[in-house]
Amino acid sequence: MDIEVIEERKNPLLERKELEILAKAFSSTPSRKELIDLISAKLGIGKDLVVIRKIEQGFGMQKARVVARVYDNPDALRRYEAEHIIKRGQKEEKKEVEEGGKGEESKEEPA
Repeated sequence: MDIEVIEERKNPLLERKELEILAKAFSSTPSRKELIDLISAKLGIGKDLVVIRKIEQGFGMQKARVVARVYDNPDALRRYEAEHIIKRGQKEEKKEVEEGGKGEESKEEPA
């Protein structure tokens, strides 16, 4: 998958950058975790400072418009972003960790 920053606005009052991104060349709608990984790698920042606000994709299109916010520090993120929005990005990471643990346990039981 490839991402291209269409628009970048600096918002010094809220200590963040507001990005509009075009994600291309994927088979299904990208997950928030995938997008956070790509954005943080492209901008060279920590994954904990990126929040995905919206993913819009037309039916059958292999392009998606993503609205993301990149905060300058974790305190600003917690101060200005709603708690449920922050948890959306973290929920997928926790789910993968839990699935990984369950898979290992089920392999050990039959032996």
